[in-house]
Amino acid sequence: MTERGGGAQQSDEACAAATCIQKLYRSRAARKLMVQLASSVYRRCYDANTGHSYYCNLRTGETAWDRPKIFGSGDAPTYEDNQPVTAAESMTADNKVDDEGNETAPVANSTEAIPIAVSKFQLDKDAQTKIELTKLEGLVLIQRQAQAKADLERQNRKQVHWGRKQWDKKVRLEHEANRAARLQGIARDNKQAIQDLLDGKSKPQLESIREACMRGHVDRVMALLNEGWSPNAESAMGLTPLLAACLGGHIQVVQLLLQRQADVNHRHIVTQRTAYMEACQRSNTAVVRELLRHGARIHWNDKQGRVASDGITHKKVLALHELASGVWSPAAASVFPAGFRAASMALAFVAKCQRRASVDAKVCAVKAAAACRVDLHKKLIQAKVQFDHDVKVSQMQASATKRRDMATAADQRYDNTRSAILQASETASVALRRGSQARWLEEANVMTILAYCPRHWFDHDAQTLYPQQPNGKRLTAEHIQPTRKWTSASELMPLPLRTALAHTSADIQDMCLEYAHIDATHTTDVDAGVLVLATTKQSQATVHVTVIEARHLPRRSNRSLIDPMVRVRVHGEDGRVVGGQQGTEPRAGEDSPAWDHAMTFDHIPSIRCELHVQVVDNTAGGAQVAGEIRLPLRQYVDQNDHDEWHVLPPTLKQTLVEGSSVRAVPATLHLVVRFTHAKTLVLTREIAKATKRRQQLLMELRAYIQAHLTRVLTILDPPKQTI
Repeated sequence: MTERGGGAQQSDEACAAATCIQKLYRSRAARKLMVQLASSVYRRCYDANTGHSYYCNLRTGETAWDRPKIFGSGDAPTYEDNQPVTAAESMTADNKVDDEGNETAPVANSTEAIPIAVSKFQLDKDAQTKIELTKLEGLVLIQRQAQAKADLERQNRKQVHWGRKQWDKKVRLEHEANRAARLQGIARDNKQAIQDLLDGKSKPQLESIREACMRGHVDRVMALLNEGWSPNAESAMGLTPLLAACLGGHIQVVQLLLQRQADVNHRHIVTQRTAYMEACQRSNTAVVRELLRHGARIHWNDKQGRVASDGITHKKVLALHELASGVWSPAAASVFPAGFRAASMALAFVAKCQRRASVDAKVCAVKAAAACRVDLHKKLIQAKVQFDHDVKVSQMQASATKRRDMATAADQRYDNTRSAILQASETASVALRRGSQARWLEEANVMTILAYCPRHWFDHDAQTLYPQQPNGKRLTAEHIQPTRKWTSASELMPLPLRTALAHTSADIQDMCLEYAHIDATHTTDVDAGVLVLATTKQSQATVHVTVIEARHLPRRSNRSLIDPMVRVRVHGEDGRVVGGQQGTEPRAGEDSPAWDHAMTFDHIPSIRCELHVQVVDNTAGGAQVAGEIRLPLRQYVDQNDHDEWHVLPPTLKQTLVEGSSVRAVPATLHLVVRFTHAKTLVLTREIAKATKRRQQLLMELRAYIQAHLTRVLTILDPPKQTI
């Protein structure tokens, strides 16, 4: 026996060890599978800007700093790579090595690996294939689960068989016990009924109206009511026939009592409970609905402070109670008092009378709208004819300023007239809409009115007090004001359009004033080619120079970086400096410095002057020229901004230091130069551009007004309809 016990113990220990090994193996396999899935869906990429690695979803393109632990349905395992790569390498999936070690042919670049255009049919086909693969994976998973369950039952078939056998035995014993209890109850009830008949306790022909209601004897109740018994006859303990019928759950008796004007809200003299409270504790929904139809109070409290909803245990009864506790609706009409049905009939009659009056008002509104539409069309034609006449008159003027002023005034009058016509048409359309609105109670309005009435609104005739005047007359609203304020579409013009038009008109006006001032006080020096004052003959030409940046500046003899700065001056025809010298701030040790420094040189005497630009090395021993260029102002006479890069030729010192070796990348300087020698030409060009822009804005404004005019005039002339 000792040897057998020791063998059994060793067998149990071996089974436990085997089970533990299987769990460890399955856990390791599961972790390995999850790592493979994560590696196939998400690739680890390196971000050169931050120096950190992130994970990129190869299917959706989404990125995350941490490897996601939950995969979506769109994550298909198509790649397997755990090495950190860049985002560009992760997008190139063609140059890979397969499982057998064979390397596929690399593509030219990453952009060729991405298809340029894919047809919709191919996308639908790929999506369908993906769905089918997902379904197959789901079916395989279900089969694996079923197979695992079957294997588990096969391994533990003895325990499964014993458990099922015990369950069947337990259910069979419970059924036998319930059947025996039912038979005993039936036998006991039969004996008690026979004993009551023998003792004289059961007297069917001598029962009272409350006992008949309790037992559901409809004939007995009707006979007693016909004999003159009251449906509200109350016993010494406060029991009424209706309360007894609700306790017994007899719907026919309840209907009979309610037809004989039984008080549905009578309280018990002791418990203060009503028939509805007792009915809610039962599962008879027909009784609950009948009480609700006759106006039962659903929120009253009994002596203990409980309401009817506290005793509800049946789902259907609870649904009826919640329906009756809400607002009136067609779906809840069966649980509301009969006063709501009478009110709906009265409101339907009122709606019929209102409909007739509204039809007559609509006919009058349509006639008025048609007459207004004809009048507005005439005004539009007259405005267009007047505008064309004004434009022709303005074009015949000799002065450009007068032509411009008359054209602007004509545009203003025409636009104001069209805006006024639009406002008049919108006013007429609003009047037509208000006259054509349905001024009668629709079915939805009737339901809304009844929904605002509480449950017992029609139970009593309450005297409603209305506000009265001192003379005793009731106050009435003689004029019904609209609930919303109407705003014309001309006032709702897009804000960017209005702002741009106002700014453009103001700019044109300012430029015209400046042009007139220059034309009156300046003259042109034909020899110098610049604009000068008529009194002092002082030149008004200016040069605007903006030094942006420089690149690849030369170095010093010891190959160190220079401290660059830019000096600019204007040389006249005789070589003298005109207007002084201006320069930028120095930069310390920069090969490609940036300044973005603006300079202005006034009173340039002639267009034959030159612009002298020098790049200077600001050293401790003194400033040394690192490069210079000369720009004749004659090449900037178009008076536009010239944004150019200029090559700085090497100086003599640089040539001696560098020798015969040619620099690979020359030094360049980025300048923006604008030479204004005749301001009147610039203003003329700017006025032409602004006028063209203003004309475009006016066309947009007129198109906006025309669209609204077309829409409103279409409303004023509706198609013929049968009223």
